[in-house]
Parts: sequence; C-alpha cells; structure tokens
Amino acid sequence: MIREAPEYAGLQDGADPIVGAEALARAIPSVSNGPWKITSYRPRRFEVRKKDVALAGELVLAARNGRPSRQLAFEASHRAAEPGAWAGRDLESGLFFRVSPADPALPSLAALGSAPGLLEAMDGGPADLVAHRFERRAVLRLRRNDAPPAWMKLWAKDTASRVVELHEILESAADSFRVARAQVHDRRRRLVLFDDLAGVSLHDRLADLEPEEGERLARLLHAIAATDTPDLPAWTAADELANVDRFVERLRRVRPEAADDLAARVETFRAESAPEDGPLGLAHRDLHDKQIVLGPDGRYGVLDWDLAAAASPALDAGNLVAHFALRGRQRPELAPRLDAVAESLTRNWCRDEADARRLDWWTRATLLRLVAVYALRPGEEATSSALLELSDHGGRS
Repeated sequence: MIREAPEYAGLQDGADPIVGAEALARAIPSVSNGPWKITSYRPRRFEVRKKDVALAGELVLAARNGRPSRQLAFEASHRAAEPGAWAGRDLESGLFFRVSPADPALPSLAALGSAPGLLEAMDGGPADLVAHRFERRAVLRLRRNDAPPAWMKLWAKDTASRVVELHEILESAADSFRVARAQVHDRRRRLVLFDDLAGVSLHDRLADLEPEEGERLARLLHAIAATDTPDLPAWTAADELANVDRFVERLRRVRPEAADDLAARVETFRAESAPEDGPLGLAHRDLHDKQIVLGPDGRYGVLDWDLAAAASPALDAGNLVAHFALRGRQRPELAPRLDAVAESLTRNWCRDEADARRLDWWTRATLLRLVAVYALRPGEEATSSALLELSDHGGRS
C-alpha cells in the first residue's frame, strides 16, 4: 500500500531563479545578464545555456567527466557549499563559476536541501542528485545506512499520479517482469519515492552477454506489450517522427552542419511509408540496456515508466536493437557479441514479415534520434556519425 507523504516543516513551494556562472558571464561580454538554464545535470556531467547576444542564439556550456566541452573547456571541480550545487573552473580564463540545480518548474528540488525532515520522514538519508532534465523532471538517490537506496522522482507536470497508477497495475498484473514499488506519493509536490529494484543492469552485463539473451529479451518484450494497462496515451509513427524533428532542431542550435546532414536523412526516411502499427500494446518508449535489470530471482526488472504509452510493440523492440548497435559503436570490442544478441532478439521477436518491417522502421527511427542525442554530447561525434550510417539499414553492420 502506498503511503501518503507526511507533513514536514521546511519545504516551501517557490524557488529563486537559477543561480549560476556569474563570474564566467562577466568574462564573456556578449552574454546577456539573464539566468543560466540547466538543461541537463548529472554528477560530473552537466549542460547550461544562456542567451548570447552576439550570436543571437544560446551559449551552451557543458562538462562531462572532466573532458573539455565543444564550446568552452570546463572541468568539474568540487561540490559547492549549498546542497546539490556544483563549482567548476573555466580552463581558459581560470575563473571559477557556480551552477545550482534550482528549477522554477521543480520548486521542491531547490527546497529539498533545506528540508531534511522530508527525507527522514520518507525513511531516507542524504540525497544525491542523479539526473535533472530542466523544467521536466529530477531523480535523487536517497542513501540509507543498513538498507538499499531509495529513489525519489520529481516531475514538472502532473506525471506522478499516472506513473504510480501504472506501477500498481504492473505490480499486480505482470508475472514475468518486475517494477519498482512506489513507497510514498506526494500529489501536491508531484514526487514519488520508489524502492530500489534489485539486480544487475543489462548495461553492466554487456561484456558477458550470449546470443541466448536475445531470446529472453524477446519474451520480455512480448510480455510487456501484452500487459493490459487501460487509458494510456497513444504514440504513433507520426509522433515518433515529430520527436526526431525536435531533436534535429535542438542540434541545429549548436551544430548546424550536422543538423543539416541529419535532416536530409530524416526526410529520406520520412518519404518511405511507415508500416501499419498492427495491434497496439503497452510500450515503455525509452527501453534500453540501462533500464533492464536481472534480479536475484532470475526475472528481468524494468525501470522508469514515465513515458509509457499505447503503441506498436515494435517501438520497444526497435529501441533495444538500436541501443545494442549504439553500445557496439561505443565499445567496438563488444560489437560482434552485441550484434549476435540483437540478431537473436530480432529472430525470436518477429513472428511474421509484418513484424520484421515494423521492427526495421522503429529501429531506424530510434537511430536517427540517437544521432542527434550523441552529436550534442562532447566527445561523441564519432559515435553519432557511425549511428547515422547505421540508420540506413536498421542498425545492422
């Protein structure tokens, strides 16, 4: 039974605008006096944006594992005094800057650091900010002394209620795979506390995977699609292409030439007729190797159902096949192994030629989206280029 969030002192709605990088901004005269927007945040990897008057666009500053970014060179140095903030140093100017992950759409995120009573009331300890998508959602890991961690998710929109309802349905209806149990649901602040989903992720097992894993994953995909979950929003091939278009436009603001190349591939792909979706089923919509864990009982667990929709079962299958292709490009020594797993998954998932056509289409659509995602990440240009070539033939080398 999900507990209601307890009352606690110290957590106030509303937060100051994002504070960050004032010293660095003074060293770049063309940058406006407006606030930095954090568009991506993970430990030792973040991205901030600010309007650049001279460029009539946005200046994007990023750091990832201490490697230089494309626009300016940064290194993550240490946590600042306030909870959740980061300090860094511009390697060119030597100036230090501060980035605090406050978010006007997630006021509870800024307040958590000053409200330890909330974390204690939810059986939690110190919290680490694991992921932050600006004006969308945040994920925190709550450390507990003698127990597995708990995971708190906050949403800008009223997503929490829908996610909790879906988790309850999946807990009771899905025998062949596991989901994290929701412990606490705070409707007013749009946050949910989840139990840890025990197991080892597929991503951490990539070097040990055998082709037989593809057969097991195909069974998982069929089990997900067959789960009866009423009242989910629909997601069609047209929606997927519109999503790819949005990623292309994001890329255009930073790397216009790369965006032009990708846009040309997308238009060629769009000109091909998308196959009929066939019967719709439950789709995770962001299924990849980091979302699937193998538990102590031998069953898979599936994380992060925020984007779940009623869609073609080929959507999740295509996402997974595309991510095996991605990991093979990131870790070339594993490519033959991962290609074999993807081939086994494809062979066991497809029940007829229509399934094969759907899987090919959704795999290619996912690859086109990933081209933009990785073109935006410092140091991943070669990965993005490799995925662009693979998108012509469904991830097959």
